[in-house]
Amino acid sequence: MEKLIESTDYALAQKWAIEVAGDPNQAQMIIPEEGFIKAVRNSNSVSLTRVDEKLFGLGLGINPPIDPDWERFTVERKADTSSYLHALPLLDLDIYSIETQLFADSKIAENLEGDQEISDFLTAYAPNSSVWPGNPEVVFWAGTRNESGKLIVVGAVTMWESGQKVISSVGTAEHERGKGLATKLVSEMVAKSNKLGFTRLGLAVRADNIAAKKVYEKVGFVLCGEFTIFERD
Repeated sequence: MEKLIESTDYALAQKWAIEVAGDPNQAQMIIPEEGFIKAVRNSNSVSLTRVDEKLFGLGLGINPPIDPDWERFTVERKADTSSYLHALPLLDLDIYSIETQLFADSKIAENLEGDQEISDFLTAYAPNSSVWPGNPEVVFWAGTRNESGKLIVVGAVTMWESGQKVISSVGTAEHERGKGLATKLVSEMVAKSNKLGFTRLGLAVRADNIAAKKVYEKVGFVLCGEFTIFERD
């Protein structure tokens, strides 16, 4: 059996994650120092454990060490998952990232005010949004209106526990889709983030949400990880 190396040093854990998965990677996005417990690595993979509402694990590489005490965990889809006993796959997610400096000279998004209007819009056109008005993670909301002043596209930039800034809850009115409006708004949100001093933005999107991924890729977001979330029964 291959020897495992374990550490409770957060900085070393992030260094191992970069060595295995490149920079940036999901460990930098979702494993904050607060709540971090340990990292375990072998020759080609690493896993990180944190405590939140549940004991959570992240596995990077083709053969990450899987802690039997993890209640929920996320691993790269290239990993061999055949030995994950009593663990059910919940969701496939793709992780993207972009350097905001690329938009230093671009038009910036304007802040969108009005929690009720945003909530009504998301309810109608993006009911599965991860972030809603009132969420303390929100840094700013942005949106686009048509000539009559009606809201037709919205999106948010949020800050996760790890300190990473993330694009969230992008939605377009159904009758306005396919016109490039979301691409334009996201580009302006990246430009605004650069002006605010955020050097990098990330995002997580369902792997089967092809339309959303096309928007982000048109803007310039780069795929940096493909993952599956598991939960133990």
